Amino acid sequence: MARWLLVRHGETSWNRQGRIQGHTDIPLDDAGIAQVQKLAARLAAASLTVAYASDLARAMDTARLLTAGHVIPLTPAPELRELCYGRWEGLTYAQVEMSGSADYPRVLSGDLTAAAPGGESVEQLLERVRAFYRWIQASLPQEGDTLVVGHGGSLRALLLHLMGLPREWFWRFSLAPASLSIVSRYGDDAVLDLWNDTSHLGGAHVP
Repeated sequence: MARWLLVRHGETSWNRQGRIQGHTDIPLDDAGIAQVQKLAARLAAASLTVAYASDLARAMDTARLLTAGHVIPLTPAPELRELCYGRWEGLTYAQVEMSGSADYPRVLSGDLTAAAPGGESVEQLLERVRAFYRWIQASLPQEGDTLVVGHGGSLRALLLHLMGLPREWFWRFSLAPASLSIVSRYGDDAVLDLWNDTSHLGGAHVP
């Protein structure tokens, strides 16, 4: 048996402010670093064999903290970046709504083909995460833990590919900063063992 350990990056200042991050390269704040350190202590005894992370700073820094006590390769994967929100990045959802953007109602309705101006759709996100999944799945070890550090959007997309779930389920899963999710692999089959767990934070997280 092998496991995928899926981790959303720790908190950033924009998470606390409710701002849309997307591809904007916002670093972890002090609270986010403390969150990840708690998760690192939880994963200290994990049998990590390899790690992949979105190449954005908040994800790479999370991955570096989590792998500090493990002698394993850490590979940046741009395919694991968050959904690109284009001109909405840096704004709150309330500000986007007040802007009167014609695309906002479609995105809000869950239309997977809709996108922010200058951004990408969920369909496009799903396709680039699928490319990552296909790239690594053939080379993964049959035993041990693979760490994947990403974002709310990219990890939801990866879960759908791992579990063979419908694309329409994309928005049905939430992920808190520094949360841990686990998918176990049994050959070509996968079982969701844990989702969005933040017990290591003692409840101190931003949803």
